[in-house]
Amino acid sequence: MDISGSLAAELKTLTDALGRPSTDLTDSVRKLADGLRFAVPSWLGLTLTLVLNGLPLALTVLDDGMTPRRIATSAAMPLTPVHGAEHGSSIVFYAGTSGAFVDFAADAAYALGLELDDVALDQHLTPASRTSGVTGLADIAGLNQAIGILVDHGHTPDEAQAELRRLARHARTSLSATAQLVIHSASQHSRPGAL
Repeated sequence: MDISGSLAAELKTLTDALGRPSTDLTDSVRKLADGLRFAVPSWLGLTLTLVLNGLPLALTVLDDGMTPRRIATSAAMPLTPVHGAEHGSSIVFYAGTSGAFVDFAADAAYALGLELDDVALDQHLTPASRTSGVTGLADIAGLNQAIGILVDHGHTPDEAQAELRRLARHARTSLSATAQLVIHSASQHSRPGAL
């Protein structure tokens, strides 16, 4: 599978965000796509959603020739059994031939120790994005920046994450919006003449 320069750049940013500099996500995605195309010849793409510190980060990889073809089937499964994946993390595979994932779903469920009911067939026929790419990086970056601000103010990283969650619950807003409020507040206090 050919990976565009822009997707490769986003995968590099994602690698940095995950704190795994020795991981080559571009190569991993290419190998996964090629392996799936071998197992399911009508494979069209996938959406991998990782929940990091409560925020979703989605990688969508679509086959270059997908536009004229329609998604006829999908297989979605949770990634929570995978070490380090937070609740809500998942992967969805897309293919152009109905029934293409029936055997694949059974094999994947067995290999991952899932119940067969944990693999949802044909319930996700629209990709998270119409093009290949990563979504959610800005939210993750904002969260990390807010955590850094709270660490600078004496919290440990774990305390900072807990404080952001507490503030979000108290304000009845999202974690991402709360992080932006912390960043905005810190920038207001760092201006000359601010108290």
